[in-house]
Amino acid sequence: DWAEKVHSTLGGYRDGNCKITVDYHQDHARGTLYLGNDWKIQPQDELIARLREQFGQNSVIMRYD
Repeated sequence: DWAEKVHSTLGGYRDGNCKITVDYHQDHARGTLYLGNDWKIQPQDELIARLREQFGQNSVIMRYD
């Protein structure tokens, strides 16, 4: 379950200033989720590595706007 993986992985990195957007793409559904301010994270290399491990190297993008 990808939502549970995201929740458990981001949990230790919350209380930051980086917003999270999830672009979900599957054969049967697509959508974009904008997580609220409670889910802003501290963008650390370890977190990016963990997310890429779980969801694929090309599936996680860090973008500063």
